[in-house]
Amino acid sequence: MQAKTALRRKMKQVLKDLSENERHIQESEVLEMVAAGTEWAFSEWIFGYLSMNGEFNLDALLDRAVNEGKKIALPRVDGSELRFIQVQDMHTAWEIHPYGMREPRDEGLYVDPALCAEDGLLMLVPGLCFDLEGYRLGYGGGFYDRLLSGLRPYSRVKSAACFFRQQLVDAVPREAHDRRLDRLFFTAK
Repeated sequence: MQAKTALRRKMKQVLKDLSENERHIQESEVLEMVAAGTEWAFSEWIFGYLSMNGEFNLDALLDRAVNEGKKIALPRVDGSELRFIQVQDMHTAWEIHPYGMREPRDEGLYVDPALCAEDGLLMLVPGLCFDLEGYRLGYGGGFYDRLLSGLRPYSRVKSAACFFRQQLVDAVPREAHDRRLDRLFFTAK
């Protein structure tokens, strides 16, 4: 879809243009919002991601999760799917995937998100832009849309995104397979 391609290009530039100071301020404020939210309180598992290309960085939040006794899992790309590996801390050596993102090494414990659902699971999803209805535009691989589709039957799984306010758009172009997020975390100003 051409509209998605053009928006991806535009949003990559928006992320590139954000200053380090602006990133730090917004990330700090948003991470406090997440940690104060009910989704955080009721989740034993936090499934996150390792940022790339100027994405919102969750490292401090994931480190906080470990310090609070929560379990964290991070994705590895396995063909056309994401597989999550439980990580004991955020001070480990990562591998770099050919797409450019950091991944946990393939020596950890793979966890099935559906099996973590009963314990409460907060799935933090990356993206290039978001709208107020909870739709997101990713990089085009469909990894998270497929994953979220499989988790819809589980009421104790909540999906959310942390992002810079500059990534908020009026409407994300969407298709039938695109999945809506339960919660958005961003600063209003």
